[in-house]
Amino acid sequence: MNHAMAESRSYGSPIVMERIPVDEWPSDQADGMQEEIDDDAAYDDDYDTEYSSDEIDDIYESQLLDAQQQWDESIQQLNKVLNWVLLPIIGKFMGRRVAKTIWQRVMEQWWR
Repeated sequence: MNHAMAESRSYGSPIVMERIPVDEWPSDQADGMQEEIDDDAAYDDDYDTEYSSDEIDDIYESQLLDAQQQWDESIQQLNKVLNWVLLPIIGKFMGRRVAKTIWQRVMEQWWR
């Protein structure tokens, strides 16, 4: 259920918020907001002049290549763990089990 619909059902009508222009705000709020707007604009100007779109694309591509290399290295490490640790342990367990079963059958046939 939508929150706004819940309010309209429980309180009668939904609350309507109207926009108040910045020049009608109390002076302490308007000054703080204007400083934030100025800081954001200065940051945007610095960011725009610091890197061009081609440089940003190059940085992005290098980060993607690094991530792909790390992914490939992780896959290789998992492959090594599987081949060098898990498969021998599973093979040892299964080999002993199969050998025991075969040995039991041989002994049953031989001793009868």
